[in-house]
Amino acid sequence: MLHVGYYKMYGRRVACRAAWCTTCKRPTVAEGMEYDRIMHVCFIPLARTGQAFAWVCPICRKDVNRHRPKDPRAIRRMARFGWGMLALALLIAALNWRNPGFDRTGVLCFAAGMPFFIGLAEYWHRQAQGSRHEQDVASVRPLKGDRCPLCEHAVAAGRPPRCGRCDVVIDTEAGPVD
Repeated sequence: MLHVGYYKMYGRRVACRAAWCTTCKRPTVAEGMEYDRIMHVCFIPLARTGQAFAWVCPICRKDVNRHRPKDPRAIRRMARFGWGMLALALLIAALNWRNPGFDRTGVLCFAAGMPFFIGLAEYWHRQAQGSRHEQDVASVRPLKGDRCPLCEHAVAAGRPPRCGRCDVVIDTEAGPVD
């Protein structure tokens, strides 16, 4: 059996930014880590295939977007899937309506209830999660850019601000981390 995958190796800290960690559930100064992607076969590294970037929480060492709520558009697609299942169940019931051995009540109960309620419950749940996440992200104050938050060294003026000691870019933007 052949096992093929990727390692993220040789992480370098290249930036820092104020962010909301979805694992720790608190504001933090996220470190922008740049990694080399190494392809491996049976856990033997073969070749560098590119780079990966992630905003990492310095407390839990996990990606700050690890538990970020899903996109509301995905939830709408799920609700549409529920409506599609409803239409399919009604179509099966309509085609088999005159069949004497066909159990109409079971199909109609399934068709009327399950897909709609599953989609609706999932939509409400995700909407509540998304609004809480947006409030948490909005509560994070952006970095000022006059001092490095990692080493407290004074930062030279420039766009974007860069710490000479740590050699990291200090991101002073507000909003969610993508």
